[in-house]
Amino acid sequence: MKEFVEKCDGSFGTLAEAVDQTDIPRVKDTRPTPSYRGTLTLGNSVNYEATLTIDVERYPCTMIARPPTASRFVVKEDMGAPEATQSSVTMGDDDLNAGGPLAAVRNQRVYQVDDPDEPGGKINVEPDDLERGYEYGRTAVHISESDRTVIDFVSQPGLEIIGFVDQQQVSFTGL
Repeated sequence: MKEFVEKCDGSFGTLAEAVDQTDIPRVKDTRPTPSYRGTLTLGNSVNYEATLTIDVERYPCTMIARPPTASRFVVKEDMGAPEATQSSVTMGDDDLNAGGPLAAVRNQRVYQVDDPDEPGGKINVEPDDLERGYEYGRTAVHISESDRTVIDFVSQPGLEIIGFVDQQQVSFTGL
């Protein structure tokens, strides 16, 4: 097994080595992205001028650590030859940039609609020519762009404290 893995330019290790590797954290520098960006308003700014508005940006201190994803590659071969085959392997991006015999798998999305006049019964359509549809049970429901703008709720992110209440006026029952 070790000889086979080495021929594939892979890495071979024992289960004990794999368990030891799980103790080493994989640190990844990330760009901080705010989980909230808006305002904190103290008072009712609609009815009163005496309000205080503070710009707030909240950043998470921790985040879920997911295992690194593997990229998919295919072996570069003469695609015109009838005996050419493709095989998938997983390697890091550094291995691909080293000028090896691998090429990255490219994803392509094609939209097709039924057309009985075309060969194959389908025709390719540009994404801009499509309308949005939403699934309602097993039925696809079409909502035009003009209807969608009417039902979209437009709001500004914000936290508002519109007033305070004396603690003696609040009863805490059931706690």
